[in-house]
Amino acid sequence: MPHIVSNKIKKISSNIFFTLMLIMGCANITGCTPRYAAAFDKAVTFRDYQMYKSDITFWRFEDGVRSNPSTYTLKIQDRNKDIFYIMDYGSYSYLGGVRVDHFDEDLKPYREFLKWAVKPADERNRTAQALSDSELFKNYDFTVYTEKETQEPLLIIRRDPGFYIPTKIYAMTKREVIKLLLQSAEIKFKNEHGIKNETDFDRIGL
Repeated sequence: MPHIVSNKIKKISSNIFFTLMLIMGCANITGCTPRYAAAFDKAVTFRDYQMYKSDITFWRFEDGVRSNPSTYTLKIQDRNKDIFYIMDYGSYSYLGGVRVDHFDEDLKPYREFLKWAVKPADERNRTAQALSDSELFKNYDFTVYTEKETQEPLLIIRRDPGFYIPTKIYAMTKREVIKLLLQSAEIKFKNEHGIKNETDFDRIGL
């Protein structure tokens, strides 16, 4: 184990050194510096993930109404060990993560929501409170709701970051929850097949 750790530290140190040299060498080349600066930041912060935009939509939710649609930012571990869904990085608003090693467990609340969402409207109305009050949903700060105007089943997500940041409430439709399941399944597939994501190091040839 000490030998493995030592080799890892040597590799990171090497990446830092070569990246710094390359930044200095191409500082005056248009479009070069940002790529190398990103790689240097990744090396010195020991960052083993990349940030990506997604097409998975969520909405702000207030008084039974959706508004201000936005899309999740994805934080994906370089070797696809896990994925983290972020609403607002600055205000610490996160949906949560999905770990390959705990895949079924981490996706269980989303699957339970979909089971509820495909039921007839009257059955959804009868069972909504029980699902919202379940231990599983309480652990995730989730509830369910049927939008009055559209009759769309919604997954309601409450996030209270603390630190004097106001509580925020978000909503997802079943279509977007399905997209989340598919995105998570893609990460699991890549991990199981040894597919590594392109990183800031790859983009500069390290």
